[in-house]
Amino acid sequence: MPKYYCDYCDTFLTHDSPSVRKTHNGGRKHKENVRMFYQVCFFYYIYGNLSLITPFLVCYIIYFCIFSGSNYRAVPF
Repeated sequence: MPKYYCDYCDTFLTHDSPSVRKTHNGGRKHKENVRMFYQVCFFYYIYGNLSLITPFLVCYIIYFCIFSGSNYRAVPF
């Protein structure tokens, strides 16, 4: 039986059953990953190409440093 892959969490679930998927999708970490995914997508939509923007500005605007994986503001304001 194939494993279920969650694109947002970048992980495989051990069992591919509806109850396991429902439990995973209701989890705190999964919801946070989904929120961050759409927040970054919104940022791309608003500001365009990220290569024109410094990484620190990206970290400040989305309040999460996607380059270091840490949960803090990179620019202290």
